[in-house]
Amino acid sequence: MAPALDGVWGKPTSTPDWCERNYEVTVYIAEFWNTVSNLAMIVPPAYGAFQAWRKNLETRLVLCYGFLLVVGIGSWCFHMTLWFEMQLLDELPMVWGTLILVYTLAEVSKPAHTNNYYLMAGLILYGTVITAVYLTIKVPVFHQVAYGFLVAVTFFMSLRLAWQQYFEVWLFAAATLLYLTGFLVWNVDNSFCAELSSARKSLPPLVVPFSQFHALWHCFAGYGAYISILYCCQARLSHLKQECRMKLGPVGLEIEVGKSRRTSRPKSQ
Repeated sequence: MAPALDGVWGKPTSTPDWCERNYEVTVYIAEFWNTVSNLAMIVPPAYGAFQAWRKNLETRLVLCYGFLLVVGIGSWCFHMTLWFEMQLLDELPMVWGTLILVYTLAEVSKPAHTNNYYLMAGLILYGTVITAVYLTIKVPVFHQVAYGFLVAVTFFMSLRLAWQQYFEVWLFAAATLLYLTGFLVWNVDNSFCAELSSARKSLPPLVVPFSQFHALWHCFAGYGAYISILYCCQARLSHLKQECRMKLGPVGLEIEVGKSRRTSRPKSQ
């Protein structure tokens, strides 16, 4: 836990308090760098959700972007205030958004305009149980294990799709590398907080932000998750025989959909 200074949000009520020193930059933001780094989980998915909606992609794909955006906003509010209520706005959408990604990956090869209601029910039940238990026990490790299990599931599902060659493998590799790098720096931040805090005292001011490893986790994992959704979109469109390709855009990579895309919005979820 980092030393606390006085700020407008009062004493932290969240279960974790990360390695960044509280209110060091401004009294209005408890953890400045951990807060602003969430732009990596806000701007790309906001743009992706808008583009997916504009291009008439399936609702499930729009929701994948949308939940990543909610996670980014929730994480911003959490690190800005260190309130438990804002912590839930960060952590619970992580679970529910990943459940939507699991559903989307599982249904990649299914015909258009179809839904797997049994799978939906099972995933909703899983999310409901995790949410209820976490709200009861309020133990961060429980959330981390439940979320980590879902991430592992999406990894192996995505790996299976890569073997089936629905899309370019490099996209899967890029998403995996970014997320694993984020997970690595997250663990370093947790395990070596005292050493990092001591080292920051001798670092030039311009270098200090790059020593905020939890903030780097947001950047790597956030953009890795965004690319994972791109990867899922390309797999789905490839199965539907829809022309698509990756291109550079305002937020880095984005998907370009061919002109033959149907104009009516699909009813599948």
